[in-house]
Amino acid sequence: MNLQMWLNFVDGQYRVSKGVFCQRLIHLNSSRYHHQVS
Repeated sequence: MNLQMWLNFVDGQYRVSKGVFCQRLIHLNSSRYHHQVS
C-alpha cells in the first residue's frame, strides 16, 4: 500500500470517527435538554 492510499484511508477513518463523535455529542446534548425541559 503506497503512502497516498494510506493517507486517504486514515483521513476517511478520521472523518468517520469524527462524524460518529459529533452525532453522539448532539444526541447527549439533546437528551440533556429534554431532561431539563420536562
